[in-house]
Amino acid sequence: MEQLTAAQQAAELNKKNLFATYNHIEAEFVEPDHAIFKLEIRPESKNPYGIVHGGAIYTMADNATGYAAHTDGRSYVTQGSSMHFLRNQSEGIVRADDADRKSTRLNSSHRI
Repeated sequence: MEQLTAAQQAAELNKKNLFATYNHIEAEFVEPDHAIFKLEIRPESKNPYGIVHGGAIYTMADNATGYAAHTDGRSYVTQGSSMHFLRNQSEGIVRADDADRKSTRLNSSHRI
């Protein structure tokens, strides 16, 4: 069986990733152990205070981590996560960039 490239794996995941699609979150770049996701801020992306909803940011980061992890051909799910919001914005594009991965046989750790 032919090994899929990182871009091909991302394309396959995109077909099944309806939650991200519904929330306007998309893969911008995927290569081995590296993924960048983006969200173009829309009114439905914002919380009642007019800035990007924390859940949208978390979802984008979770997707970047998942796509970067999947580039090794194995399957992963998020077992635990911690996020510290440094700043937010009300317009434009926000990105999640996962390029810092440490893996063992059973776990994969990421820094977004």
